[in-house]
Amino acid sequence: MNIVHTQTIGLSDAWLLRARQHQLVAGPTAARGGDDSTWKAAELLLGALASCATAIITDSAAQRGIALPSLHIEARSERDPDDATRYLFIQVMVRMTGPDQAQAESLVQTFQQQCPIYGTLSRGAPVSFDIEVAQAV
Repeated sequence: MNIVHTQTIGLSDAWLLRARQHQLVAGPTAARGGDDSTWKAAELLLGALASCATAIITDSAAQRGIALPSLHIEARSERDPDDATRYLFIQVMVRMTGPDQAQAESLVQTFQQQCPIYGTLSRGAPVSFDIEVAQAV
């Protein structure tokens, strides 16, 4: 099971995210009072997708004996102007050197078949909440 914790740190424009022993600072968009000094939620989402793609594509190339001297993945999204709770699109651009076109397409297809982040984003998943309110001390 993957677990990420987020915690306020006494600043209105930044909070701490922790996963295992790793940390990063995230914050709100400009519309919610943030600036460019922290990761935004959409960037974290796209980063997760791009990271999964990088891991699976590089591993698959190595397993198949396909030379992959460079791999660059760019993930982008745009908010749906008619529904602020959704993205209009998520686009992933994959640039690599080494494989031929058929091999590159096969590596990306393997990513699409194996990445749970891609699978969840492309098909959706239920999200549930447990809410606890503690008394202030």
